[in-house]
Amino acid sequence: MITGIERIIIEVPDLKKAAFEYKSLHGGITSVNHSSSIISLNNSAIELRHNPCIQQAKITGISFLDFSTSCESTPIIPKPRGIYMTRIGKRMFPKKRMLKNGISAIDHLVLLSNDLDECIKAFGASGLGIRLALDKTEPTWGGRMLFFRVGKFTLEIIQNNRNDSREEDYFWGIAYLCSNIELAVATLQKNGVQHSSIREGRKAGTLVATVKSHNLGLPTLLLQMK
Repeated sequence: MITGIERIIIEVPDLKKAAFEYKSLHGGITSVNHSSSIISLNNSAIELRHNPCIQQAKITGISFLDFSTSCESTPIIPKPRGIYMTRIGKRMFPKKRMLKNGISAIDHLVLLSNDLDECIKAFGASGLGIRLALDKTEPTWGGRMLFFRVGKFTLEIIQNNRNDSREEDYFWGIAYLCSNIELAVATLQKNGVQHSSIREGRKAGTLVATVKSHNLGLPTLLLQMK
């Protein structure tokens, strides 16, 4: 049974540069070796994985926490919606205890898809068994959206209405939960990270700010519940 997200995998063409960018954003790196770097948060982790064959960073996979399986990372086959996903029986990195920059966890990960009904089959009760918390259509936000909730993490799937040539599903961006968004924004500014001003979020009772640099070119949002 899947109970959470152990990590999100981001492949990068230049690991040293990517780790420097994310260190400025997150305030530190938990683990570093020649092929990957880990940023640990309270509900998950981010793995920056070196891939010299790509030109820009991209989110390529998820590792699910599943205590019914072994402690070795096991690929899920066939790949749900063609996306690389694994199961692992324990969290490999400790929670981020020090929250000096105000960022505490991953709030949600956004996936763009051409077929949301098939996503329900792949990720929902008849597939991976993740709870579908909400299925709604908001034309002003771009159309239909699914919200799968696992642990304290949301996988947000949006109907892909963008004018691009991709036929496959792909991860688009990340939203980080802040215990104190004012502290987070002030720390980003101190570290030379560009950002928007704090504003009311689309979801009632939230404050948000957009990260405009040191984000590996990935759409990145900071979010705080009021």
